[in-house]
Amino acid sequence: MLSDGAINTTPNVMLTRQTKLSELHTYPLNVSVAYPSTGQYYVGHLIPNDPSAWRNIQSEIQYSLGSPRGQVNNAQVHVLVNELGETVPCIRKFATCQGIKICPFMSSDISPFILSRVTADSLEKHRQLLHRSVELTTEQDVYMQTLALWSTFRDYGCLFQLDEVTAYGPEEYLHQANIKKLPQKAARGAPSKPTCKGRLHLLKFGDTLMHLNFMVSPTSYDTMYFQALFNNDKALLEVLEGAMKNKGYGPLVPCTTVQNCTSVKVNCESHHRSPNGSMTMTELHRLPCTSSITIYEPLPDYRSSCPYVLIVCKGVHTHPVPIPARTPSSIVDDLIKFLTHLDDLPNLTARRLLGNEAANLRLKYFVPGVLHLKMAQDASRAVADRYIRYAQEIQLQLLGQVADPNVLRLIICIKSENSLRLARDARHIQSDISFKRVTGWLEFELGGFDRVNMLAVVYARAYLNRQTAEAHKIMLLEIDRIVYEDTGKHIQYRHLHSTSRDNIEFPGILSWSVDQHRGQAKGIGEYLQAVAPYQKYDLYEPTKLLSELGPYEHLRRILRLCFAHYARNIQKSVVSQEVKDAMFSLHGVIHKDGTEASWQATLSFIEKEGKKAGRDWVRDKIKSKFAFPALCWQVAQQIPFKVWQASDDTTNVIEGLHQDQLRDGSSLMLLGGLLRGEQYDDMRLQNLKNFKDHGVSPRYQPNNPSAQAYRMVSRQTNSKKRQFDTADTKIHEHNNKLRRIGNEMQDAREGVQEAVRKVQAGIWSRGQLERAENKVVKLETQYTKLIQESQRLKESGSGSGKVQVQQV
Repeated sequence: MLSDGAINTTPNVMLTRQTKLSELHTYPLNVSVAYPSTGQYYVGHLIPNDPSAWRNIQSEIQYSLGSPRGQVNNAQVHVLVNELGETVPCIRKFATCQGIKICPFMSSDISPFILSRVTADSLEKHRQLLHRSVELTTEQDVYMQTLALWSTFRDYGCLFQLDEVTAYGPEEYLHQANIKKLPQKAARGAPSKPTCKGRLHLLKFGDTLMHLNFMVSPTSYDTMYFQALFNNDKALLEVLEGAMKNKGYGPLVPCTTVQNCTSVKVNCESHHRSPNGSMTMTELHRLPCTSSITIYEPLPDYRSSCPYVLIVCKGVHTHPVPIPARTPSSIVDDLIKFLTHLDDLPNLTARRLLGNEAANLRLKYFVPGVLHLKMAQDASRAVADRYIRYAQEIQLQLLGQVADPNVLRLIICIKSENSLRLARDARHIQSDISFKRVTGWLEFELGGFDRVNMLAVVYARAYLNRQTAEAHKIMLLEIDRIVYEDTGKHIQYRHLHSTSRDNIEFPGILSWSVDQHRGQAKGIGEYLQAVAPYQKYDLYEPTKLLSELGPYEHLRRILRLCFAHYARNIQKSVVSQEVKDAMFSLHGVIHKDGTEASWQATLSFIEKEGKKAGRDWVRDKIKSKFAFPALCWQVAQQIPFKVWQASDDTTNVIEGLHQDQLRDGSSLMLLGGLLRGEQYDDMRLQNLKNFKDHGVSPRYQPNNPSAQAYRMVSRQTNSKKRQFDTADTKIHEHNNKLRRIGNEMQDAREGVQEAVRKVQAGIWSRGQLERAENKVVKLETQYTKLIQESQRLKESGSGSGKVQVQQV
C-alpha cells in the first residue's frame, strides 16, 4: 500500500524531547507501506505488526536504502508505548535513499523530479510513462531487429573460438577496448569466454572470402541501415536516423529507462547516438538522493505490549518513483508456509511447484468428463473467466465425407482476455499442431510474440482428432466467433479489411507463419475465404471481389512459410550440396536478378541435377500451391515489403510454446491436458500483466532485441562450430586411415619382394606369392579410393581449416 492508505493522520506529534513529527500516519493491520511519504520535516508512519509473526517492514520499502546507515539499540520514542503509556526500548535503524539509475539520455518528461508523496494515481501515471504501451509499428520492428543484430557484432564481434591472435594498431586497439568496456562491466568481473578477435567484413552474397558467415538478409533486416552502421556512413546515418526521429523512434529520441539502484543492470537496453556521433552501450547513471528513513522496532520482549513499527522519513526524494521490485514479506511468508506442506521438498523445482499447485487447486474435485467440466465452468464462472468455450462432435457427413463413419471432435479453449489480445494487439501470428501433449488428440495452438512486452503469447488453444483442411476451417471459424462474442468484433486481416494495399500499420493481422502441412494451410485459406467481406473488392486485383478469391489466393496475401522446417527438409534431401544451395536460394526477398526466367532456371537446375529426389522436391512445392509464394517475396508480391521484413520467418515462437508445455508432461489424458493448459495460459497472462504493470520479467536473463540477437548469433556460431568439429574429426579419421593403408601397402610391397626371393629359393610355393600380390592389389585399390576421397574433401571445403586433408 502507498502512504495515502493511512486510516488516520495526526499533525505535530512529538517523537523525542527535541524532535517533532509534522505528520503521523497510522495504518491498519497487515498493510505493506511501499512508498512512505516524506517532506522537508519529519514524517512518521505507524504500522501495526503481529507479535507472533513479526514482519520485516524495511524489506517492503521500495526505495533503495544504503549508506550512510547504522543501528542503535535501546532507543526510546514517545510514539511507541505500551498499554500503560510507557515508552518501550527499541531498535533504531537508519539509512539513506540511494536514488535510482537513469539513462543519461533521459526524457525531460521524467527528469528532473522532486518527490515527497506517492499516490496510487501518480504511481500508475509514472508506470505508464516508463513502460509506454506505444504500438510497435512495422518499420520500428524492422529497425529494432536490424540495430540489435548490428550491436551484437559491434559488442561481441565473432563468437567463434579463438585460434590466433589478431594484431591491432594503437587507434584500433583503443577503439576496441572502448567498445568492450561496458559489456565487460556488465559481466561483473566474470571472465569472458575467449573468442575470435578477427576483423568482421560485410560482403555481398556470393563472396567467399570467409568460411564463417552470417546472413544479413533483406527478408528480416533493413540492409541499407545495417550497411550504413557497419561502415559508419555518417551522411547516410544522419538522413535515416533523422527520419526515424520524426516518426518517434530511433537512437535520437529521448529515453525512458529507469532502474532501481539495487538493480544489477549496468547499461541501458536502448541504443542512443552520442553528441560525438558514436553509438556504443550507454551506461546508466546514478541519480543520488539524500532523503533519510529511520525505522523504530520494539525489542523482542516488548513486542506483545507494543505491536507497532514506526517509520520516520525526512527530506524529499530528488528522483522519479522507483518501480516496485521487492516482494512483500506477507507474500513471502505465505509461500514459505505453502512450501512446508509439500512432499519431496528437496527435489522441488519451479515447474514442479506450479504443477503441484495446479493439482492442489484444480484436481481436488472429481470431474467426470470434459462436457461436465465445461458445464460446471459455464454455471459457476463469469464469461471473462471461462476457459473451455466450445466442445462438440461434428458428424463427417456434414463435411461431405459420407463414406467415413468417424466424427470430428473439437474442443476450443480461450480466455476472454486472450480474445481481446488477438483482436486488438496481434499483428504477426503463428500456428502449429503438437502430437505429443494429449494421448489420442492433436493440440492446436494459435500464438505469437508480443513485441511490445517481449513475451510469447498463446491466443487460442484447441484439441481435435483430425487435421484436414475442413477441420482447420471449422476450428478457425469457431475461434473467430468466440473472439466476436468476447470483444464485439471479428478478427481483422490487412488484406481483407484495410482500405489501402500500402497500409503497413493496419491494426489487425499482417502475417501468418506456418509449417508446410497442406491441411493447415488450405484450411486457413478456406477460413479466410469464408470471412472475406462479400461486397469488397480485392486490393491487388481491383476487378475481383474478395469473396471470389480462392483459398490459395488468400494465402498469397498473408502466409509465411517457416524457414527452419524448409531448411531441415533440404538437409535431409538426397541431393548434392550444389543442388541444396540452389534450393536454399529460393528463400528470401528477390531471387538472383528478380526475373521469372532466373526463378524457372533454378527450378530446372534442381530437377535436372537433383534427379528423382530433385524432381520430387520441386513437384511437392508446386503441388502444395502455397509453398513458393510463402517462401519468396518475389513470387508473392502481395504482402507489403516492410510487412514481409517484420513478419516471422520461422515458427520458433509457437514451437517453443509447445516445447515449454511438454516439459510439464506429455501423453496426458484429455482432462489433465485441459486443466494444465488453463494453468499454463493463466500463468502466461499473469506474466504479461506483471511485466506491463511492474516491469517484472518472467525470466532473469534480459529479453530485449539485443539479447535475442546475441543468443541467435551465439547459437548459429555454436552450430557452425559443431559442424566444423564433426568435419575435422572426419578429416582426422580419414588421414589416419590413409596413413594406415599407405603403410600397410608399403609393407605388402616389401612382402611381395621377399616372397619372390623365397620362391626363387624354393622356400615358398607359387600360391603363396600370388596371395601376397593379391594383398598388394587390394590395398592399392583402397588407397586409390582414399586419395579420391581426399580430393573430394579438399574441394568441398569442409572443416575449420585447422586439420589439413592428407593427399599422399
